[in-house]
Amino acid sequence: AAEAEDETYVLLVGAPWRIKGVDLLIAAFRRLAPEFPAVKLKLLGWFPDRERLEALAGGSPQIEILKPRPNPEVLQIISRAAVFALPSRCEGAPVVVLEAMASGVPVVASDVAGIPSLVRDGESGFLVPVENVDLLEARLRRLLSDRELRKRMGARGYEIAQSEFNETLYVEKFARMVAD
Repeated sequence: AAEAEDETYVLLVGAPWRIKGVDLLIAAFRRLAPEFPAVKLKLLGWFPDRERLEALAGGSPQIEILKPRPNPEVLQIISRAAVFALPSRCEGAPVVVLEAMASGVPVVASDVAGIPSLVRDGESGFLVPVENVDLLEARLRRLLSDRELRKRMGARGYEIAQSEFNETLYVEKFARMVAD
């Protein structure tokens, strides 16, 4: 089913769910969901133990667990999100965070591994300590409550993605690394 154009949602793309902190995001979202009845949480990934996620979601009609999709479709879903969330317990430098930033979507993510090299806390989104559900909830609430802040952070993320993580710079950095 195609996502509705005017739908407001928080999105996580990734698997396996425990490493990506899907359970933490569900817990944070369930706390704030009553304040934002029109907002959904969409979880997109390959979840072979989907029943466990459904149990964590507690039957909430605001939480959708989506099946994997082809990358072009995933990019469309990312581009329409209000907020992209990735509260990972363990991570590298996730491309999906750059994809969200390049789509102009603000990011709330863990301050783990390579994520702080991508997301500028307070500029293009928010960084939260690993497993800190309270701060995750607070940062999501702040973004969902403030459309202008979402637009500003999304625009800054877009600028960063375009200026610091473009293909030309990647090739230059890779060539320098190989030459050293």
